Amino acid sequence: RSWEMLVTVLALLAGLALLWVYLRHADTDIRVRVMHGLSAIAGAACNMHPPADKFRRSMFELLLRVIGTVSAQSETRVFCQDVQLSANTRVRIMHAKGLATSDAPAVMLYLHGGGFVTMHSHTKDFHDLCRHFATAAPLVVVSVEYRLAPETPFPGAVQDAYEALEWCAHGDHPALALCGPASTRAVCVGGDSAGGNLAAVMALLARDGLDADLRPAAKSVRVSHALLVYPWIDPLKTADTLSRRAHASSAHILTVAKLDFFSDAYFGRLDDQDALAKDIRLRPAAAASHTGLPPTTIILAQRDPLLDDGREYGAALQAAGVPTRVLEYDEPHGFLLWDFLAATRAARAEAVADIRKHVLKAL
Repeated sequence: RSWEMLVTVLALLAGLALLWVYLRHADTDIRVRVMHGLSAIAGAACNMHPPADKFRRSMFELLLRVIGTVSAQSETRVFCQDVQLSANTRVRIMHAKGLATSDAPAVMLYLHGGGFVTMHSHTKDFHDLCRHFATAAPLVVVSVEYRLAPETPFPGAVQDAYEALEWCAHGDHPALALCGPASTRAVCVGGDSAGGNLAAVMALLARDGLDADLRPAAKSVRVSHALLVYPWIDPLKTADTLSRRAHASSAHILTVAKLDFFSDAYFGRLDDQDALAKDIRLRPAAAASHTGLPPTTIILAQRDPLLDDGREYGAALQAAGVPTRVLEYDEPHGFLLWDFLAATRAARAEAVADIRKHVLKAL
């Protein structure tokens, strides 16, 4: 049956290539519909039964290749450099060319989405989003190439993200120096989907003075603002929420089947699931208190199974007295990556305005 699989994959590649060419010349509504189609092709594998794990992953990687990647060397519009922090962690650092110290109010740690399983910091859509923040704010943006599941399950992504957070706050890279010395450097965190989960976790660890292993941190980190974009706040959540019922089918970008697949890969095969339910590194919503967290902007998609989760976390932050704005847009999960949408441009502008407002206030 291997030849049948090869023919299927080649046919999908050809079809996706034709769709991508068409997409670049289509109007906005058609573009959104095609993005739904591309995601559905990858997501269909999530409904397959074992032993289809490798095929599931290959389908997501196929979607990634269609989207495209950007190498640091090919970037000409901004300063862009890949930096290896350790054997496990690599980051991409970006800022506007000619940026002066007085122009860069903060360094932003950005964590990409992908269900902890797929996508990369150099995937074109994530790279373009980070470039936008780097030039529009302006900011020094550090995006993290954290290790992915199932090869590296929980808490590997948290450990890599925290290593990058600490480097943002205390590193001596020339680009970081644009944001001032470590003693006064402002750091903000951001992320979408699974990356939104990691960004919320980073804010909690920084507030509590803990490292990624929940031990007292060697160096403190002060987070000035958190941007959570349709965040997957509670991967363990199984509640039958209205948004999960409404957006469970394969007609949507993110489906319940995909969430189940991602959950199983990231933490589902680990022992002691009861302990995981109380672990703030997996479930920011499980924190005993949310008091003292940094000002937070939460951007939600209304056509998203995670909509209610984001609303609930926003309400929890507001109840704890955290300055929080929850912004909703009538778009599907993933929309902040698509700059051809008017809603995307509006949401990005709101995010930049909030970052500048709270970062400048914190300085």
